[in-house]
Amino acid sequence: MSGFCVFGVTKALARKRAEDKTPTFDKQLKRELTKDEWTARVEAEAARIFQTAKPVKISPAFDAPQFCRDWIDVGVRTAQLRGPKVMVRGKKFDADGRPVLNKKTGEHVMAWVVHA
Repeated sequence: MSGFCVFGVTKALARKRAEDKTPTFDKQLKRELTKDEWTARVEAEAARIFQTAKPVKISPAFDAPQFCRDWIDVGVRTAQLRGPKVMVRGKKFDADGRPVLNKKTGEHVMAWVVHA
């Protein structure tokens, strides 16, 4: 069973979000941006997103936490990761420590939780 993964932010994810968010037309200049202008804006936005984005699942599922740590080591060595955490599939609890239950079935909700 693949019950482990890595959550964090990658530069590739930040760049993809910046590309999707950055328009090619500048309303103030009233013209299309050149490729160099657009690329500069994308890079600036990607840097901002990389520093501020909420961590998300960035790795495939693994069978054991040591594989997650190996995956993290590669990303950290290449300076492509921010805030990596090993996560495991487990039961979800609210802020007060009470179990979160499915409203329809009454079963405990499963989610990605921080691996201890």
